[in-house]
Amino acid sequence: AECPESDLVAEALLQAGEAWAKAGKPADAIARLEKLNDEKYKTFDQVAEARFRLGECQAILGRHDQALRTFTELEKAFPKYKRMAKVRFQLGKALYDLKRYEQARKRFREALAETDTETAAKSQFYIGETYLAEDNPREALKAYLRVVALWAGYTEWAAGAQFEIGKCYLALGKPDDARVAIPLA
Repeated sequence: AECPESDLVAEALLQAGEAWAKAGKPADAIARLEKLNDEKYKTFDQVAEARFRLGECQAILGRHDQALRTFTELEKAFPKYKRMAKVRFQLGKALYDLKRYEQARKRFREALAETDTETAAKSQFYIGETYLAEDNPREALKAYLRVVALWAGYTEWAAGAQFEIGKCYLALGKPDDARVAIPLA
């Protein structure tokens, strides 16, 4: 604020945005990160990172249309961005939250094609979620089984998928299979 022409303003805005995001204050983070969309910061080497964080904060606040727009612009402006699989997951998640399930699946599949990390496990899990939201437990079951089979090492997602597998079996009228899928502790 005291030195608006300093070449450190962009870095300061990014760091302030990151700090507010980590402090659990996404609205305050957005206030800083949105300033980096100004034309005068177009050469800042961390613009893509700032936009990624901006989109995350918008999603946290339930501003799914804004997050979708931010991640779409990031994808177009920085096609070689190092975390593009995460961008595509976030695009899918925004579309899922907007109940645009077929489009969400497309984005989740794009993320899957780019990585075999936790982002892939989350993407596959959310493919199942889209089918379940469309009341298609058979396709959801297939998606969740893939999470358990391919990404068991990501226990949060594998455990969630295992639970959803049980729900799918119940929806398909197979309570015995559901009991096997979700054993009582």
